[in-house]
Amino acid sequence: MKLDLSTYHSILYNDLRPWLDSNKDDNRFRAKLTPNFKNPTESSIDFDNAINKALIDYKSTLNEEEYLFELADDQVQFNGVVDEILYPLIEVIADEPTNNKATFYYYLIKNEATRLINNLYKFSYLNISESEKKNVFIGAIKGINSLIQRTEQQKIQVSKNGNHSQDPNNTFILHFLGITLIRLHLEVKELFEKYVTGNVYDEAGIYSTIIKKKQPTESHIKDIVGLNHFKVSTYINQPKHKKEITLEWILYTLENYSKYFQNDTTSKEEAKRKKILLDDLQALENLIFLQHYKIKLENITYPKLLEAEELEPIFNDTFQDITEAVEVPTIASKKLVVINKELQKLDFLKYDIDTQNLSNLQSKPRQLQDALIGLKSFVNANLSIDFSKITEPKAPPIKTNLSVGDLALLFRMLFELKPDIFEVKTKAELFRFISSNFTTKKSKEGEISIDTITKKFNDPDTKSKELWATHLHTLIALLKKV
Repeated sequence: MKLDLSTYHSILYNDLRPWLDSNKDDNRFRAKLTPNFKNPTESSIDFDNAINKALIDYKSTLNEEEYLFELADDQVQFNGVVDEILYPLIEVIADEPTNNKATFYYYLIKNEATRLINNLYKFSYLNISESEKKNVFIGAIKGINSLIQRTEQQKIQVSKNGNHSQDPNNTFILHFLGITLIRLHLEVKELFEKYVTGNVYDEAGIYSTIIKKKQPTESHIKDIVGLNHFKVSTYINQPKHKKEITLEWILYTLENYSKYFQNDTTSKEEAKRKKILLDDLQALENLIFLQHYKIKLENITYPKLLEAEELEPIFNDTFQDITEAVEVPTIASKKLVVINKELQKLDFLKYDIDTQNLSNLQSKPRQLQDALIGLKSFVNANLSIDFSKITEPKAPPIKTNLSVGDLALLFRMLFELKPDIFEVKTKAELFRFISSNFTTKKSKEGEISIDTITKKFNDPDTKSKELWATHLHTLIALLKKV
């Protein structure tokens, strides 16, 4: 593992200086622009290999004297799970490179920053003391801050020497190096602030404190989608979650969505990055759905929270339980009380920003909210109806010599047999059937209370258990004779 600033140092002072005669020939860089060099996204090893291969003929850049920290692979022991950062956490605004040389430096500078932040992140999980970590992080941020200042100085020097007029790409390269170092500073601030407190700033602070000049009117930051996604997925992939923290991450994601993608876009790149934020939001909303309803899901991960096959059965069971609870009261106004209590659990979806562009978001709590609103509309339309007095033409109920408890236990045993015997959607439907189609030795037609059936179904009494234990032995004996 190497925490390396030598490549940037070489661009400013050594053999990677773009204005050197050896770096003027545009054709020299064409062969270096391989797909692996531009987008080495498989692993950190790919970053190392791609960058080192591209720099194979820059001998002084590849030496290890400028490394802030180096640790042999066989000494690396991590404390906890370590993710790989293989994309910019903060995207910066920059002009497009115009030739092979500028393109080479563009990807070199960009990917070197990603490689460095990835190694710093892994370093933060090393099984070493916190004081050792703090020393290295302070050294790293001071090195980055120093390079920010030196880049500004080189811009002035190159302008004085006329190197920018000989090749305007030299100005482009130094400008992109400068804003990438600002990106790197901000990424270190966001991920490791506890180690570098007092040495990191926001973008305005970097200009006023480090560069010591007025900040440009337009920010260098294009968006922080990568940072949002990395932080959210890291939080979700950890073992424990709290509702309050999940809500904070939802608000953090919404703020970024509102800041960068509130308006519709026709750009494919922006649409792709917008979708990343919406996926982050959907995963978080699904997580809080599990938390609200105390649903146990083993090994919660970011991808699992976006899998329909994983969550659809959970959603169906939850909605069925709610529907059963709504069906228990026979008066519409009491049904509304149950529905409103469930809707209150989803109040976190009432965001303080314009959410019209979130219409394609189909998280489970949003689906549940839509279903409950539909159910509420139906009940509201029937407020004047007393469902308990609705009658339909039917055969008279069957007279039994059983108690309500005996009937309830019989149907519970049949209901719980697998594969299913009854094709009923809810238990409440079964309870209504029992009430409508049977009378007991003490009851008359229509006098079996659904509340009593529900109670006896869920908590059978001892006499009913003994009764059916005796009858089941009798039934088994009869089966053997048939």
